[in-house]
Amino acid sequence: MSEYRFPFDPPASPLLAGLPEFAPDPALWTRIADARRRQLGRRRFARAGGSLAAAVLFAAAIVILPRPAPVASDPATELSAWLQQSQALEQEWSRLEPSPEAARGLRSPLRRIDAALQAAYDRGASDEELAPLWEARSKALRAMIDNRQDAVVTLRI
Repeated sequence: MSEYRFPFDPPASPLLAGLPEFAPDPALWTRIADARRRQLGRRRFARAGGSLAAAVLFAAAIVILPRPAPVASDPATELSAWLQQSQALEQEWSRLEPSPEAARGLRSPLRRIDAALQAAYDRGASDEELAPLWEARSKALRAMIDNRQDAVVTLRI
């Protein structure tokens, strides 16, 4: 054993000094490293198996579980929503107070949509036919408002 002693000498030191020197087998570290490598391999295999099982369960759940039936939208509800949105956008547009020249150029798509709406109402169109027209009108109004707001520049003199 080594002759080096710690600054403090525990009471068991004379007993330990009397023990024979341990000389491990030279192949001990390779056996330890091999055992550790096998242990890590088993862990990897277990993780891969668990991941594969989870993927199979997920795929089976997607295939087997029932899908919710698509909810059919009520045309009357959809139409009233587009009407309300169009009215709100119309009020927002009127608050912007665009100049007549700018408004004339911006309102031409809206006039075409309004003419199509009037024609649809004149022939007694159903809600399914009116809803896309009101949607287009709302989108056109939103585009007009966005364009107008982008063009407004506040100057302070």
